[in-house]
Amino acid sequence: RQYLGGHAEKLTHDLRARLEADGEQARAREDERYRSRQGEVSTLIAENTLGRLEREVERLKLERDKGWLFAEEAGDRVDRIDAGAAWWAASARWVAARAGVCGAP
Repeated sequence: RQYLGGHAEKLTHDLRARLEADGEQARAREDERYRSRQGEVSTLIAENTLGRLEREVERLKLERDKGWLFAEEAGDRVDRIDAGAAWWAASARWVAARAGVCGAP
């Protein structure tokens, strides 16, 4: 009986230690997956914003070319949006590089 009791305690201790180690490894893996997903989401948000800005620039250029916008107003506005699109593109590349996302712009 004493032997079985000691053996049961040892098995319980070993099992508890193994479960704790496995739990720590699982948490570390999930933390890494979470950080990776955060990077992917940030990249997608930046790309979505960039795409929207690029479409706006193209629309404004078309309106300017058709004479629907005042030339000086259109030029300034298109230039500002173009600069914003360039900033978003650089931001998207920075976020993707920091997150280690594959296929980053």
